Amino acid sequence: MTAEQKADEAVTKLKTELALTDDQVTKVKAITVEKINKVTAAHKKNGADKSRLNSANKQIYDEWEAKLKGILTEEQYSKYLASKGQ
Repeated sequence: MTAEQKADEAVTKLKTELALTDDQVTKVKAITVEKINKVTAAHKKNGADKSRLNSANKQIYDEWEAKLKGILTEEQYSKYLASKGQ
């Protein structure tokens, strides 16, 4: 699967769960493709070093979540956090 296809899957799920607008879908897809590409690069760079890989992935994910928070409404972000905790 390409980064675009993975992002499409993730965004489709978020669109359903959070009732994203078309504008939000476009923005979330862009940051998700970026996240997937960064994770792939981190795997290539740190693949053998699990500790560094986990640290890099956490940083990438935290960055993505911060961007996501800026795109979503407060209500949508709260819903996202609740669904993530399940």
